[in-house]
Amino acid sequence: MIKLDPETSVAGALERVLLAETASPSAASYDPEQSLKAMRFMRQVIENRLRFGHQYGAPRGAKSEIDVISVGSQFAGFGDYPKLPPHIAKNIAESVGIANAPHDRRSKDYITFVNNAILAATEASPPPEARIPANVVAWKTRDSSSPGPNYVLAGSAQGNDFYAVLKPPVAPGSAAPGH
Repeated sequence: MIKLDPETSVAGALERVLLAETASPSAASYDPEQSLKAMRFMRQVIENRLRFGHQYGAPRGAKSEIDVISVGSQFAGFGDYPKLPPHIAKNIAESVGIANAPHDRRSKDYITFVNNAILAATEASPPPEARIPANVVAWKTRDSSSPGPNYVLAGSAQGNDFYAVLKPPVAPGSAAPGH
């Protein structure tokens, strides 16, 4: 039986945001490899935001990925995490439920989908081909507008566009390059 990590754990929060933000097997565009790639990119975006602090969407004093996930409206429906809107909680529960229903013809695809979210949320680090630069700090649904004038499209995966900032991030407590 597939189970997500507790919702109050970092892994559990990441698993839930990855499942909510990635097209499921019910979408015509679903591709398991692209789905895992997108999930890995999303986790790294969240970690990049945490690493570089409030400059790129993390709240001041953020200490974990949960702090980044639950700030404002950056991730639709996660602003009051671990409380989720009913439609998001239902979609996540349905994905896990279908994965755990061996007589459901969709089960195999959902097992892969949910296990990919668990893998992307819990692996020590993504494989080299799935790593993104530290300046990739945003994603939006494919073909949406850029998050701002200082962002450039860095890549796409499973219906999401990932954006890098043109100005390199500076870790909190360090000087900007050349200063």
